[in-house]
Amino acid sequence: MHLKADGEDEKDGEDERKSTVPTVAVDGIVPLFRKILKKLKINGRRGIGFYTFRHCFETIGGECRDQVAVDAIMGHADASMAANYRHGISDDRLRAVVDTIHDWLWPVVLSEVAWVVKAPNWVI
Repeated sequence: MHLKADGEDEKDGEDERKSTVPTVAVDGIVPLFRKILKKLKINGRRGIGFYTFRHCFETIGGECRDQVAVDAIMGHADASMAANYRHGISDDRLRAVVDTIHDWLWPVVLSEVAWVVKAPNWVI
């Protein structure tokens, strides 16, 4: 984009409708996530927010060793050459990512009596 200086004519071929004011994208999920944190009474803690959740999802989801599926769930664009030839990602691959996250949050151990769900790793 070409910004006009005072007295400078519009650059040849430049669309006059283009704004010189930068735009900011507003993400609708961040305010909703903030409301959830507030209801849980953990809002305002340093380092806890929607993007912390995304970082954790990326890190733990990567344990399934299928980065393409993790990126697809997170909505990341894939500009690789392989993406040009990929026509989709199977539900099984996406489910493997979700199962990895689930198993990290709620690990299951075999007790003598029955399967027991332990407290999540993130509970202190």
